[in-house]
Amino acid sequence: MIRNAHISDIDTIARFQVAMALETENMELDIETVTKGVQAFIKVCTST
Repeated sequence: MIRNAHISDIDTIARFQVAMALETENMELDIETVTKGVQAFIKVCTST
């Protein structure tokens, strides 16, 4: 099942993004920065 992301999904999506970057690119991303980006994206997508 696929659904649109919700504000409550921000932390989960951010953690997944950080984990994926480490696993696939061996890059350590800052969780706070990633969370802010995910939050901004979801807010834009849910405002329409």
